[in-house]
Amino acid sequence: MFTKRRGLALFLLSWPVLLAATLPIPAGKNGSGLDISGGITLNGGNSNQTVINGGYCFGYRLNSFSFQSKLELFYGQSNQITEVNNGTWKHDVLHSLNKRLNLSGSLGFEYDRIAGIALRYSLDLGILYMLVQSDKNKIDLTATIRGEYLYGSGGTENRKSARITMGILNELTFSETAHFKLSFQLMPNISAPIKDYRFELQTSLSILMKRPLWLTVKLRERYTHLPQDLLIKKNDLTLVTALTLSF
Repeated sequence: MFTKRRGLALFLLSWPVLLAATLPIPAGKNGSGLDISGGITLNGGNSNQTVINGGYCFGYRLNSFSFQSKLELFYGQSNQITEVNNGTWKHDVLHSLNKRLNLSGSLGFEYDRIAGIALRYSLDLGILYMLVQSDKNKIDLTATIRGEYLYGSGGTENRKSARITMGILNELTFSETAHFKLSFQLMPNISAPIKDYRFELQTSLSILMKRPLWLTVKLRERYTHLPQDLLIKKNDLTLVTALTLSF
């Protein structure tokens, strides 16, 4: 009981200063940006429940160097047992070689109790190519080599793998008050690409209510072809609604 109460207390204290809807790194100019948000999430995969979400996204750009740190936490209740369901914490670095080509690096941490992931950490090195760059439309292509290690929970096995990650991100700006995002990322295991692969599809729409407050609706589908256990579903669908303060 003490552990549950302590987890709840830590989450309630942390989420107001922690899911970002917009990429806060300024495009093409130096500066910084911060998004802080929280709201309600509906899960329709491994867990059918309503949870609270909270997070932050911080970005900084200095000449050819860009940095972004993003945290997402989801907290809910399952079978009358309060638990932290899942969360991700990721740090990205970009170095611009020219107007379109960038070297990229990423360090990420993830946990998901229901999916049998006590902790999964990953390190990516690769490139990001800016296919389209305009005020209204942006399309980025990414390709990296990823090394990751997964600590299993609930008696599941630990796993380590080397993966190729391929992704596309499309950002549309309809007006100063409406933004849309669509992203897809495929992550096959280099040694067993047919047996062991994951992908994530995500869309989001952000509407400005009154500066600096935005309303965000985000739909995310995660698929794992080789889950930690046969009882764990391969797909996990999440609907996120959040209010975001963007500075």
